[in-house]
Amino acid sequence: MRMVIKTTINSPQDHEQGSIVLVVAFFMTALLMMLALVIESGYLFSEKRTLQNCVDAAAMAGALHLCDGDPEALARKVLVQNLFPEKEAMEDPAVDEDFPQNYEVEITRGYYDENDAYGDFLAYKEFAAEGDPDFPADEYVNAVKVALTVREALLMGELEKKKNVDVHVVSVAFRRRFGILAHGGNQGSDIRTDQKWRRNQLIFENTGGVHANSDIKCIEPVEVTGNTLVSAGGHIVNCRSGIQGASLVRDVRPIDWEYLNNNGTVYTVDQWPGHYGSNAADYAIPTEHGNSLYNHGNGKWPQYSFGLHEGDHQGRIYYFSDANAPANATLFLKSISNGRHYNAHNFTIASEIHIGFDGSFDSSSFSMGGENEKTVYIYCKKDIGGINYADKWSHLSYKVCKGIIFRTEKDFHLRIVSNENSTDFGRILYYFLNIIAEGSITFYGLNTHLVSNTYALNGTFGPPCSAAFLMHGRLELSDDKSR
Repeated sequence: MRMVIKTTINSPQDHEQGSIVLVVAFFMTALLMMLALVIESGYLFSEKRTLQNCVDAAAMAGALHLCDGDPEALARKVLVQNLFPEKEAMEDPAVDEDFPQNYEVEITRGYYDENDAYGDFLAYKEFAAEGDPDFPADEYVNAVKVALTVREALLMGELEKKKNVDVHVVSVAFRRRFGILAHGGNQGSDIRTDQKWRRNQLIFENTGGVHANSDIKCIEPVEVTGNTLVSAGGHIVNCRSGIQGASLVRDVRPIDWEYLNNNGTVYTVDQWPGHYGSNAADYAIPTEHGNSLYNHGNGKWPQYSFGLHEGDHQGRIYYFSDANAPANATLFLKSISNGRHYNAHNFTIASEIHIGFDGSFDSSSFSMGGENEKTVYIYCKKDIGGINYADKWSHLSYKVCKGIIFRTEKDFHLRIVSNENSTDFGRILYYFLNIIAEGSITFYGLNTHLVSNTYALNGTFGPPCSAAFLMHGRLELSDDKSR
């Protein structure tokens, strides 16, 4: 019996076709994986960009309302409305329950060091959170930081043995403080010194921004210390480290005179007595809230004095109308005491008439303003300080200025006081004030002789709520955190 064994021999062509199938299958799998990776990467990139825009808007909203009560709640509300537009109609979409479980949100107030005045902080190089041990003792909260982490599921999670990835975004917005600002649009919007000054006798110390849309011209060198940045749209003379040719400051919120008038106690010159009192406020007419009205000096021109009572004025607004007032009328803010020193704070003066200073005798018994809620706001439609630049009514003692924000739609003039107490000779004397003027700002020395004192203008006595620009900051981990 014959056995027949059949042997099948695959041709080379069959081997080649099988190899092609394997190669195609391999490359198709790789291509699909690459496509999935590209889609996933593109999605995560797009998601990160969207989330970044949301936290940018939230941080800016928080910084905008930094001085309006609860900036964290406002930042959270804006974040929710941008992340989930469908919740925009809710009355208060600003609670944690509005975020899905895979969302982690942190909103923090703190200090942003734009000028690198303090070196690196513990967590971030430029930002220290409120309450942190490295928060600068001489600074105030000026920024809001918003951090958001979203845990996203991965398309390739099973293959990568990692089902989720955290998308993290962070943003900080801060208020750039302007301690001295001449923001008018004409060539006269200068900051300058005049008459007799010694070299470095005037100091800009922790002033924030010192900016003039025109020039900064000092007859002697001015010292710049602490957290101070000097800039001008034009030239800078005798003020070191200044930035010349800087962008003009235009976007300054105008004074809301209608609000001040409607919400203030309004005075007209008809309410003042017809006779003139002494410097010690004799013949004063009492008014509501414990203040007084009286005429000042010897009556050479209309000089209307408003005597401020001691202590907290509960945020009241005192509005002085120019109705029936002569063109050369001048308002003085005075003490109602005959020698007893006291402080008046937490009030606003809004004047349609010129405001003059006479700190030569009042400084021994009277000061205005203070830190935070004690700050005094003085708004004026006309000049603040001297008449015709060099008048004696520019005199303002450092003892009066404990935390005052001056804003004028015209020019501001301040002359140092020569007759300080003997204990002041040779010392640094501090004016705690902010000055915002649409015209020029001039600091006068004495016109007769030089004095031994040094005068420091310090603009940091509260959060930057008066004159400030909203800016986005840069967040970089400190060297310790980045290792």
